[in-house]
Amino acid sequence: MKIGDLDHKIEIQTLTTTTDSFGQRIESWSNSPKVWAKRFDRVAGETIVGDQLVQIVKTEFTIRYKSGFDETSRVVCHNKIFRIDGIVEIGRNRWLKLICSAHGE
Repeated sequence: MKIGDLDHKIEIQTLTTTTDSFGQRIESWSNSPKVWAKRFDRVAGETIVGDQLVQIVKTEFTIRYKSGFDETSRVVCHNKIFRIDGIVEIGRNRWLKLICSAHGE
């Protein structure tokens, strides 16, 4: 892969859970530094969720190897949120391919 292929700035957010003074769990997303990624939209389709037609897009983001996140994290690219469905390591600690999905209306 050429470095010039990494032409999208993305942010990987991790879910953090804290407890408030009443003992209730509070979930929030913490931001990591932005990284450069190659974006490839693989599949677009539609499905019905709760009586509504929803568009589904599968997108792959390839980034330099980075640790500290997993499938519970999410990717933000151009203000759009992508759920991480899977992470594939390419080469030993060289690249990561994030297989993501975005749901829109």
